[in-house]
Amino acid sequence: MDRFAWAVEKGNEGLWDWDLQTGRIHFSPRWRALLGGEGSCGNTPEEWFGRIPPGEREAVRSAVDARLGEDCAKFELEHRMLHADGSCRRMSCVGVITRDPAGRAVRIAGAHADITAAGAVDPLTGLANRPFFLDRVARSLESSRRNPDFVFALLLLAVDRQDAPGSPPEAGGELAVAAARRLETRMKTGYRKASSGRDHALAHAGAGEFLVLLEGLGGADEAQAVADRLVGEMAEPFRIGDREIFAAVGAGIAVSASGYGNAQDMVRDADTALHRARSLGGGRAEFFDTAALDAARRERALESDLRRALGTGELRVAYQPIVDLESCRTAGFEALLRWRHPERGEVSPAEFIPVAERTGLIVPMGLGVLREACRQVKAWRHGLPQCGDLWVSVNLSPVQFKGERLVREVGDILRAEEYESGSLVLEITESGMMENNQAAVRLLMQLRVMGVRVAIDDFGTGYSSLSHLCRFPLDYLKIDHSFVRGIETGKEALEVVRTVSELAGRLGLGVIAEGIETPGQLGRVRSRGCRVGPAGLCSRPVAGARAPALLDG
Repeated sequence: MDRFAWAVEKGNEGLWDWDLQTGRIHFSPRWRALLGGEGSCGNTPEEWFGRIPPGEREAVRSAVDARLGEDCAKFELEHRMLHADGSCRRMSCVGVITRDPAGRAVRIAGAHADITAAGAVDPLTGLANRPFFLDRVARSLESSRRNPDFVFALLLLAVDRQDAPGSPPEAGGELAVAAARRLETRMKTGYRKASSGRDHALAHAGAGEFLVLLEGLGGADEAQAVADRLVGEMAEPFRIGDREIFAAVGAGIAVSASGYGNAQDMVRDADTALHRARSLGGGRAEFFDTAALDAARRERALESDLRRALGTGELRVAYQPIVDLESCRTAGFEALLRWRHPERGEVSPAEFIPVAERTGLIVPMGLGVLREACRQVKAWRHGLPQCGDLWVSVNLSPVQFKGERLVREVGDILRAEEYESGSLVLEITESGMMENNQAAVRLLMQLRVMGVRVAIDDFGTGYSSLSHLCRFPLDYLKIDHSFVRGIETGKEALEVVRTVSELAGRLGLGVIAEGIETPGQLGRVRSRGCRVGPAGLCSRPVAGARAPALLDG
């Protein structure tokens, strides 16, 4: 193709003509317009290469030089260039090389085309992708620098699947698409261009997360109001085919008034705020602040230490005696996870268990507790004649209870440790059981078929209805310690214990009263029909080596 025909073909792109012998380049008006320039520009290679981000500049120069040194007539590249509005645009570059009779390159006719939009769409959801969105945020930051009254916010919105274990993997993609469509609709109707400079942009960040840009805000309070509304609307059930899928939704907010230097920092801080929203229970939108950043750093450090502790023996199992409330004789043990940090000493489970649940570390930790408890209690049953009917209770995290592998993993441990399944009680919280009651019924039935007994922990603090309770294959109701603690001074707490005990009796279930600390609590709980309980009155949790002393009587 001759140079004239090539120029006609590339007429809608930004043309340039580089005389390699003189080092001068002529840039067409269209080339300047693609990069937001007006009028004339210089005629040196720096006009091109100087607009390439520093991290890419040398690689592009080297690629062009390599093509000139090779025996080729054409080259094609892709790289970014800085637009006059402060954003980076993805450009395609094509060059046709003219050589002299000796084969030396003497001229290049070239063209640039802006392909940012072509590569800006997330293929799954049809929303903008992350790089394109960050370019848009960079333009908003530039606007806020020029005009301090221009306020905008960046939201990172998480839509996490809460459907049943065993749902097909493609359900995650379908949920992302459904969430994208709902988000588009809500933003179009709820964030109109009511004033100059007011606009919004959306992007899919992957893994069920969405980026939302709110431009032209009246202030931070408006960002909070929009985020709160979106969290509520996105948490409504999604209808996908014949399924209804629920999602846990949270949001983190970063506001331009904080003086950001780049878009990535805003996303980082919105992510930190989202992490805080999740740690507070989800269903909320949180602003980024320095306290949140410090908390996130502490939690990341705690997570790192916890990962290390899994392999160093810092984690151990303590045993809380479960006693017969008539005789105070030990009937079983509740296995409790404890952590002695080499520098901090004992770390409260209330501090490290939530971190373990959010990171998934609770799964190997929980299985480790189950394995160690079965091994230890089996040894006591075989070594102490009076302990033939001793049993152990182990807590299950809601994270473990969602896993389809739970039944298989419990069975594997029971077989490996040769532990009698009827002497194991697994405890799951009321709220954890109710997150997906159909899946819960299936899992509980499988555990019961194996012979494992099941208890609802913290009963009375959740939201079970009697109709749901009757469907669950259970063995025990465990009355929450908050009711036991108030049983001496509050009629309401005493009535709750009485009602739960009567309900359990009618359903054929045992009752375990949690956290008995005083003789008065013991007497009242016992008078209401409770026969066993983890009683701090008789003994605090002890290490495995000290537990046999509690079994002699």
